[in-house]
Amino acid sequence: MAAKQAIHATLVPFARRLMQTGLAWLEQLAAVSTASKDGRADGLRFVQRDPLTGEDYVRIPVPSPEVLDGALRTIAGLLDRFRR
Repeated sequence: MAAKQAIHATLVPFARRLMQTGLAWLEQLAAVSTASKDGRADGLRFVQRDPLTGEDYVRIPVPSPEVLDGALRTIAGLLDRFRR
């Protein structure tokens, strides 16, 4: 029972942060999909053009290294608990 509570205590905050990040990303994507009159998209632009090759690519913003490290440590901890 204590192991389940520990997993729950770790998983709930992680899931909450994951949902908040996903929703923020979707809001940014929605802002990008609504182009203004001059043809430029408002907000963050996900599709960029490589200046050297001219090819389009998708640019996905990631959180700061500290946030990313924390999320990866949380995931590693969860996976470690599931292996036991």
